[in-house]
Amino acid sequence: MGTLVAGYLKAFGAEVVGFDNRQDFPLELAERANSLVDLLGECDCVSVHLTYDELTKGFFGKEEFAAMKPGAVFINTSRGGIVEEPALIQALESGHLAGAGLDVISGEPLVDSSHCLVEFARSHPNLMITPHIGGNTVESFEKTEVFLAKRLVQSLGSTKS
Repeated sequence: MGTLVAGYLKAFGAEVVGFDNRQDFPLELAERANSLVDLLGECDCVSVHLTYDELTKGFFGKEEFAAMKPGAVFINTSRGGIVEEPALIQALESGHLAGAGLDVISGEPLVDSSHCLVEFARSHPNLMITPHIGGNTVESFEKTEVFLAKRLVQSLGSTKS
């Protein structure tokens, strides 16, 4: 997902810097930061693209938000549990971050109006939350259907002996 976003940003002329521990980092699309702290301190906008597991649970917390460039924008389209939500609210309230856009929040799909981020967004224009619809495009559905069809064909092919 990060590679796709980097491609879109590059197409619009943005300077893209990324950080990933994986070896298949797309150097043709993004400059590789030496560390996450380096990345956070220089970027005007940080877009998160992580899988959710025990290693990434609460990955973005008080220290990471403090390391971000003052006035930066934070975007999370990965999973809600990656973000320590009270720390994000604190970074937004203090003005350290100019804003945040979230397509995911913790507790989905059982989120109601009492969720801390929903409450905050109601009275703070620097937080925008969408209902986990960032990937709902005609193209994404087509790609998913083609992917599943290929997997089915592979599976059926491997059962022939």
